[in-house]
Amino acid sequence: MKKHTGSLCKEPRSIYLCTQVEKLRQKIEETASVWEQIGLTPVAARVYAYLLYAAHYSTTFEDLADYFNVSKSAISNAIKYLTLAGMVASKTKDGQRKRFFGADLNYLINTDNITKRNKLFIATFQQILKDRKSNDALKKDLEDIIIYFEMAISEYPGFIDRWKKRIK
Repeated sequence: MKKHTGSLCKEPRSIYLCTQVEKLRQKIEETASVWEQIGLTPVAARVYAYLLYAAHYSTTFEDLADYFNVSKSAISNAIKYLTLAGMVASKTKDGQRKRFFGADLNYLINTDNITKRNKLFIATFQQILKDRKSNDALKKDLEDIIIYFEMAISEYPGFIDRWKKRIK
């Protein structure tokens, strides 16, 4: 991705935002590489990293397209994916049609999503055990990981409660 040269820095609303985010370009790239390792596409990872550094709900679709100098389609796909994953939310301001995006960290601790994912893992590994019919080291590993996910489901709500008490 090229250094930002788009219209973002020319708009009065965005001069300060652009200056601040430009100063963080290297940090955004480093953070994006972590999200790529977790499984995000390169564009989605960069968009999410950008939103983590930008002022909350201050970034428009156009800001992102200009900053990253990629196609609007690439930004649209990234925003759509991140929104569906619960990682990004948007708001409108003062009756404008324009959406302003921000990172949403609640997806990281959403008990329902984590429980759903863990139940999918359990069901998948149970089916694999049933289908494999092999009595080997992998069978034991699959049985152990099923126990892990079952314990995670039962322990996670209490863990979240303790965390919420701690951060108050």
